[in-house]
Amino acid sequence: RNPAFIWQGFNTTGLIRGEYDINDAEFLWTETNPSTFDHPIETTSESERNLPFNFTTYEGTPLSSGTYTWLFFINLHEGPVLGYPFQLMGTADYERHSIALNALETELEITGISVSEAKSNIAIAQAEYFAEHNLGDDAFQALFSVEAPSPELTEIQNILLAVFETACSDREDAEEESE
Repeated sequence: RNPAFIWQGFNTTGLIRGEYDINDAEFLWTETNPSTFDHPIETTSESERNLPFNFTTYEGTPLSSGTYTWLFFINLHEGPVLGYPFQLMGTADYERHSIALNALETELEITGISVSEAKSNIAIAQAEYFAEHNLGDDAFQALFSVEAPSPELTEIQNILLAVFETACSDREDAEEESE
């Protein structure tokens, strides 16, 4: 109900309920100073070379099920340049997954390992659960929500960021070729 967002390139982002309408957009939330983290992966795209990834978690009132649009701005006062609609699952599905994840977390609470390792192990298990249930955005959020990830989780994050950058670069190359 409090989604996490990871992106590269824009410094300002916002969230609205439903589709964006320039004449009737009520922002639920905006973020102009997201946390950033550098990554060791060298990009091949000149436009994205060495740009840090931005990361933030929506911290407003927990969102209810329905459609939202995640917006990107160059300047908040000039309107968005890009929007990404997404859907939050219904209450029954949310509760079903929550029960399963709580059971998984209880199963993984092992004494004798560091807190960082325990949180990382739980995040990895949650991501696997989400992936098995075709909830890719939730899997991504689980993997990037740990404040002090273990070396294993950091490696997984770096692999995902590399895949993300390659996919974005490939899409840009395909768009340039079609022009």
